[in-house]
Amino acid sequence: MDTNVSMNVPPLSVIELQDYIENDIPVTVYLAILSIIGTIGNAHAIFVYFLRYKSSNHRTFIVWLAVVDFIACCFSIPFELFDIRFSCTFTIDGLCRFFRYLNHFVSIYSGSLLGVISVERFRKACRPFGRQLEGNGAMIACVVTVAVSAVISTPALVMYGVQIEIVDDRYGINGTDCKVLDTFKDSIVYKGFNLLLLLICTIVFIVCVIIYIFIGRVLCRQYKFRSSFQIKKSIPTVSSEVNHAMHEDESSLGKTAMTRTRIFNQTLKVKQKNPKRFDRSKQITFMFLVATGVSYLGYLPYLALTIIKAVTKNFSVVINSVLGPFDDILLRGYFISNVTNPLVYCFLDDKFRGECKMLYKALWARIGKCCKRS
Repeated sequence: MDTNVSMNVPPLSVIELQDYIENDIPVTVYLAILSIIGTIGNAHAIFVYFLRYKSSNHRTFIVWLAVVDFIACCFSIPFELFDIRFSCTFTIDGLCRFFRYLNHFVSIYSGSLLGVISVERFRKACRPFGRQLEGNGAMIACVVTVAVSAVISTPALVMYGVQIEIVDDRYGINGTDCKVLDTFKDSIVYKGFNLLLLLICTIVFIVCVIIYIFIGRVLCRQYKFRSSFQIKKSIPTVSSEVNHAMHEDESSLGKTAMTRTRIFNQTLKVKQKNPKRFDRSKQITFMFLVATGVSYLGYLPYLALTIIKAVTKNFSVVINSVLGPFDDILLRGYFISNVTNPLVYCFLDDKFRGECKMLYKALWARIGKCCKRS
């Protein structure tokens, strides 16, 4: 009897593959798409901002953010795909701990740096005569953010590891997976760690929202003031110059017409110059605001579900049954911010789009030359 039962027991690898096909295809497709888009997008952001933009705080922040996002898309997400595929036969403990730590680090760093960026934008817009980040100030801020994020993520090195779990109760089959160790799963330390992450995420987001509200009010006041000032300044100038030109000798009528045209053109340029600078500043600020909001919205479901599952096991079962495959997708929502940042740049930064177009035009021209030579 026992011999027949043991002969009918499927191998662990077969059970693992069957479970993967039945439950994990949606999250695999989701993560694969994120990895491809994020890797390509962040590579463009690093290349364009580093090589084509002048040195500035804005450039420094985006390059550092893009590098970390690239690491997340190129290494962290592929590890998640590997872990999902081999959810019952994962045996490399060191690899498990390192990548769980890396996942926490890139998420914390990305959100924290967006908070630092919001403070820098606030000081520039609302405290223009106060102390600003100058020289290597932005670089130092990025390095400090790296150090703080690395320290906060440290508990992940201890709490995660290769854990034995029951795969099939009927046949007593056990497997190994990279997950929270049973020693910490129900502990106050693990719950406190996740609550700390949620608290940091919430505080950073609230601070960013308040800061960007202040910035928005200041920019609106500046825009109204500049618009009214330019109108008041340009109209008398044009009127006086035109009147002076009209009193010239009639024999120089052609010269007078040219003078009028030159006056209007110069006035128009003066009126347009400052609004362009204002629009660029507003564009950068709005771009960072959107990136911050998307980052928080992607990270919140992961933290909320993690805390719920850590606090109430019964409710966790209900969530799994209701959400189904979407549960795994939401638990990995923190990767969204690593992918969407370059998309935000693409949609909201005209200069970034223009530089990307120039890059591909130059690349296409070189390909054309190579084809002609061959």
